[in-house]
Amino acid sequence: QILEVDQTPLCERLDAEADGAITAASNTVLAILTADCLPILLSSYDGSRIAAVHAGWRGLLAGVIEAAVAGFQGAPVCAWIGPGIGPCHFVVGPEFKALFPEPGLLLDRPGQQDCLDLPQAAHRCLHRAGVTQVVQSERCTVCEVDTFYSYRKEGVTGRFASLLWRTRG
Repeated sequence: QILEVDQTPLCERLDAEADGAITAASNTVLAILTADCLPILLSSYDGSRIAAVHAGWRGLLAGVIEAAVAGFQGAPVCAWIGPGIGPCHFVVGPEFKALFPEPGLLLDRPGQQDCLDLPQAAHRCLHRAGVTQVVQSERCTVCEVDTFYSYRKEGVTGRFASLLWRTRG
């Protein structure tokens, strides 16, 4: 679910569960908290709408990116995919072959479990949704646990915030 943030005081809606938020409201900040999942920040080219999305593998399969892009109502969109767990560490079970059948998303490691390339899966979702201007971080939260939080590496851990704000009216 993508939460539409308008002029309604947000404190009235804090109990709403969502994987993202979108707004056209001025002087509004959107934030996504992540540890290994991907923060994805979106903006219309003219800056009139922005969105922030929390994208893990379940969210990608549920269409969270496509839902966020649909909220831009056909306007051209650019995206930033922030740091998250990289394919070097996202070990997954055999059931993921059916969940992510596209070539190149599961890295076959002979004698070991496969790894999912979550950033590439998100990039492909964005492309299918019509977003061609994408900047993608190459930083892995597990590789850089001294810089980022990693739930997979540390178990109980904090979260880092990715922020996007819209200031003009």
